[in-house]
Amino acid sequence: MGKLEEYEVMKLLGKGSFGSVYCVRRLADRSLHVMKKISIHNMPAKERTATEQEVKVLQRLRHPGIVCYEDSFIHKNRQLCIVMTYCEGGDLATVIEKRRMRAFPENEVVSWFLQIALALQYMHEEHILHRDLKTQNIFLTRNNIIKLGDFGIAKVLEGTLEMAKTVIGTPYYMSPELFRNQPYSFKSDIWSLGCVLYEIVSLRHAFEARDMNSLVQKILRASYGPIPATVSKELRSLLKNMLSLSPQSRPSVNEILALPFIRKEMGAYVQYQLGDDSAANLLRDDPKLMGFIQQEQNRLEQQARKLGFDIKKKSHSGSSSGEVEFNDGNKPNPPQPDQKAEQILARKPTPNSLPSAADAERIRMEEKEKDRVKRAQAFLERELRAKERAEAALRQLQKEKQDRIKALQEQRELRAKRMQQVHPKGEAGLMNEWQHRLQEAQKKHEQRRKEMGMVPGDHRPKPPSKSRLEEQPKRSILEQRNVNAREREGAPIRRVEEKNQIVEDKENVKNVVEKPSSQHNEQVMNANQQRMKEQAEVEQQKVDAMKQKRAENEKLREEMNRDMQMMEMKLKQLKAKKDADERMKRERMALARQRQDSNAAQVQQVPT
Repeated sequence: MGKLEEYEVMKLLGKGSFGSVYCVRRLADRSLHVMKKISIHNMPAKERTATEQEVKVLQRLRHPGIVCYEDSFIHKNRQLCIVMTYCEGGDLATVIEKRRMRAFPENEVVSWFLQIALALQYMHEEHILHRDLKTQNIFLTRNNIIKLGDFGIAKVLEGTLEMAKTVIGTPYYMSPELFRNQPYSFKSDIWSLGCVLYEIVSLRHAFEARDMNSLVQKILRASYGPIPATVSKELRSLLKNMLSLSPQSRPSVNEILALPFIRKEMGAYVQYQLGDDSAANLLRDDPKLMGFIQQEQNRLEQQARKLGFDIKKKSHSGSSSGEVEFNDGNKPNPPQPDQKAEQILARKPTPNSLPSAADAERIRMEEKEKDRVKRAQAFLERELRAKERAEAALRQLQKEKQDRIKALQEQRELRAKRMQQVHPKGEAGLMNEWQHRLQEAQKKHEQRRKEMGMVPGDHRPKPPSKSRLEEQPKRSILEQRNVNAREREGAPIRRVEEKNQIVEDKENVKNVVEKPSSQHNEQVMNANQQRMKEQAEVEQQKVDAMKQKRAENEKLREEMNRDMQMMEMKLKQLKAKKDADERMKRERMALARQRQDSNAAQVQQVPT
């Protein structure tokens, strides 16, 4: 067990929610390593279990294509430190991003793919699912050697037939069975491996979308972009089989490694790995790392022998290095899966595999029609809701208006009832005769003041408006003096006339007060009748206005009902059309399924 003081932090490589990854230098031999520091004192139980799982998986795995676990220790009971091999080339995602749309040579692509497949085959033999295979978790060394890393969500399966059920992974690389909540096994890593291969040859993700829902739909239909024309026929066929919708249609890692162009590259890679003693010479003073490298080479040698390669080591006297004699033809029947490599490449797509171009176009048109119908239905529903809101608002306004009219009528009736209790003639009966005459005189006086242009509280007439002043012709100085002189001469006369008018008003009031009671009663009755007639006319106008408003409301309601009927009829037509389209779609799918079954039956009947 090491200590944190034995290492010097060089730079930060990455940071997460519970820890960070650093490039560190070991002080003893000045060698570079990767240290993952994980805070465990406040970590939830789920994340702590995942961390412990990663340490256990790293301790168990020893392979040249997997990041080498070197040491782990707990610092001050707060941080778990995991020391691993440092990959100078960075991750594969960064290498692809820096490529800037310049395709990799196919021999380099096949070499990288072979190394990933060998590491994955070793994990599957150990009954371990990676479950997060992506370009960000694939690293390169200084010599362009691939190494898999980040086993935080790897799952160890006790048996080869056991199926995992937890949905974990990166959305761009997740297989369709994960989105369908179906159990999955090693074939999910094959799908992720196909996505990685597509990204290497195309320099972009196999499935790209603007949002998560569109991405899931593309994955469920296996609707990936076109493969570049520069890709060879063998690699293109392998890529299509790895991205099949059905897990049973995807090849296993053993089937992939059995392909001729893969085995051709595998021989050179195994010979390079087993014959390269440069790392051993550099680490001769570190027996622990020497043991790790020896374990990795032994595992690769065992893996190569299982895949049908005959490896013989020759040692020369006086030399510390050895040569590897490679032979791929000694074993005529290498361990292969049930199908041959040629059958894997020539496999026909199953009904669950990739759709044809016509089917893809038909599906696209059907989706477009569904989207159009959906938008039309949404529009009709919005219009119906708006109509319902308008009708509800209209009913509320009418109800409030009726309530106000009813309240005013009740107040008027209550007031009249109270006045009847106070005086038989009501409110008018409480006033004396002189009060009636005084009220009439005041009304006449106010009417006369309004006619003269006088405002309330002011005994002077209103000045002419601005427009009238502007319309008056301009006078000369002599004419203005004459006008002013005439106004000064007429001022006493006007004051006398005003005094006479005031005296006359007082006399009129006095005469009104001193009129005999019989004549006054007749005038009061006439005034009351006139007032009642005016009130009846006003009420009749209100009733006529209310009837007219009711007629307008009825007309509006009829128009709205007619529009609603038309909308409902259109909605029914759209629904009938949708049902007809669905029925035709089912009939076409049934016919296509029958044709596929008949074609499959004909293919089975053809003698091999």
